[in-house]
Amino acid sequence: MATFLILIYLKKSKNSQHMIDKIYFFILSAVVCWFIAESLYGYYDGLLHIDAYPSPADLFYLLGSIFFILFFYSLNRSYKIEPGMIISALITFSLFIIYSLYVAIFIFEIYQISNDVGALILLFSYPVFDTLIILASTAYFLRGKDISLKREYNFWIFFAFFGFMFLVADLVFGFNDLFNIIDTNRFLDIFYNIGYIMLGIALIIKIKYASAALQEHDLKEN
Repeated sequence: MATFLILIYLKKSKNSQHMIDKIYFFILSAVVCWFIAESLYGYYDGLLHIDAYPSPADLFYLLGSIFFILFFYSLNRSYKIEPGMIISALITFSLFIIYSLYVAIFIFEIYQISNDVGALILLFSYPVFDTLIILASTAYFLRGKDISLKREYNFWIFFAFFGFMFLVADLVFGFNDLFNIIDTNRFLDIFYNIGYIMLGIALIIKIKYASAALQEHDLKEN
């Protein structure tokens, strides 16, 4: 859904090519990767009726998440969050991840529950990326309130909700796959769908303000 929203909007924008080249390469790459991942997952799970977790779809899910994090990183040139704050946040986040891994591996011995190494890696990988999205979105939202005279920074709220919805769904999905609590994960689709809707809304708001800024810049030059 988010893929079609951004592509339709970019097609209608006269500055779309410039925007893709200069601003939205990473975010568009992320959305395309997630679209491919969803298609592959649907193919394995819906058509072939085989377990799609883990599967090649997860490679595109993770690749899309990496592009999304790079999108956040590229925007720091505009928001100019101090390097010291970024390093401090990354160190704190890394310590939390290390502690979580320690508890899971050495205390709960989670590796004895499942012999599928790929599933165990994904169990931790997805929540890590989701949490990074939430933290980065929150940081940019707070920074945007300080440096922006307009209210375009509000789109970060939708990015944060996108990350939160995926965090909940990925945690429940991963642990359900590990412990087989319920027979199906279909009910989790609502979290993923709401997350994608939040992502689509955030992208439309972001593109709208970026397009308006480019048009204003062009008018000043002319």
